[in-house]
Amino acid sequence: MAKRRRSFNSDDEDDKKKISFDGLKKTLRLFKFMMPYKGWLFVGMLFMALSFVTSFSFPMFMGKIVDAIVGDNKQLANEAAQTIQQNSGGGLSG
Repeated sequence: MAKRRRSFNSDDEDDKKKISFDGLKKTLRLFKFMMPYKGWLFVGMLFMALSFVTSFSFPMFMGKIVDAIVGDNKQLANEAAQTIQQNSGGGLSG
């Protein structure tokens, strides 16, 4: 059976930071600083979510194309390729 690796510090529980009043005060100061920029923060988070969705959709569509080609389902391959072409602004020729 595999042995559990030990870290250099045997006091793993002591390494965890405790929530303190000073930490909460610093966090509150950060939020007060960000309040005038809350619109930009929201826009940034929205674009980050959009980037996440698009970066994970491309491999999904490529997997469908490969599955369709291997399984000889040409209609599914064409549909997936058209979807990628529409989402990428017409980057693929077809």
